[in-house]
Amino acid sequence: MSWIVAKLSMQGIKGVLDRAGDFELAEGRSPRSIVIYAPNACGKSVYADAVEYFFSKDGSVAHLGKEGADSERSGRHAIPHVLAEERGITPQVSMTFVNSASGESIQVTRPVRTGQADNMPPELYPIIGVAPAHRVLRQHDLRRFIVDMTPGARYAELSRWFGLTRLEKVLQHLETTSNVLESRDFEREIEERVQDIARHTNNSVTEYDERAVLDWCAAETERHLGKGLTIDSLEEMKKAVRTLKRLQGRIILSSAAAQSYQAKLTLEQMATELTSQDGQLQACDTALIDAVAAERRTKRLLTAAKNSVFREI
Repeated sequence: MSWIVAKLSMQGIKGVLDRAGDFELAEGRSPRSIVIYAPNACGKSVYADAVEYFFSKDGSVAHLGKEGADSERSGRHAIPHVLAEERGITPQVSMTFVNSASGESIQVTRPVRTGQADNMPPELYPIIGVAPAHRVLRQHDLRRFIVDMTPGARYAELSRWFGLTRLEKVLQHLETTSNVLESRDFEREIEERVQDIARHTNNSVTEYDERAVLDWCAAETERHLGKGLTIDSLEEMKKAVRTLKRLQGRIILSSAAAQSYQAKLTLEQMATELTSQDGQLQACDTALIDAVAAERRTKRLLTAAKNSVFREI
């Protein structure tokens, strides 16, 4: 689906109050070009500003900047004509679009809103979706592009003009990846991995040989499981590792059960020894009884001695 701008009109925009006229930009379903020429400071740039404003998502014009003290860079406040409010003229831009395939016609008007959010009219979204208007190129843009920019900056600017910022991001990621790869010492990393293999295989494998590593794993698995396993790939090696982990779990559980049973027997033996006639608990009980009896005898003797002393006096 292709849309063309068939008509452009505006009023109350910058230097154009109410005599802008209507520009017919299509003949039937065929687009036409337009050239506006006039001396300096006659308002030629108004039309570029109007088109850029009309298609912007937030109602902005790039070279006007954001709101500020500078009247030339005060955002949307610089768009309306200074006499528009006094003359009762609503600053707005209107365009008529024609579908070159079906002939369908749509007219969209966008009034300038300076004191509130100025979002794109919803009628524009279907058109922008299939025919995005990315950039209005101006003379100062081209001059800066040619004179001031480096090749990399020019590429970035072109990407921005034509809506290719995602491709620019991809290029940045590719450059980053290239720089990372250039900074890596792969030979040293391979040597370190070989050293790791030798250490983990107790020097049974001292070079990068996948077959040798798999054979070593098969031998170790057979030694622990008591049966041979065929290990011809990394996936089969992972399977063998999972089998060994399950065996390890069973051994741990079995060991824990045996230890628990042995501890139970030990506790029962200790309880028997403690409670027997000659056991420690019985001995402690007897000693405690003897100690209490001795303390009572001591108290009686002290009392008797005290009374005896008083009688003698």
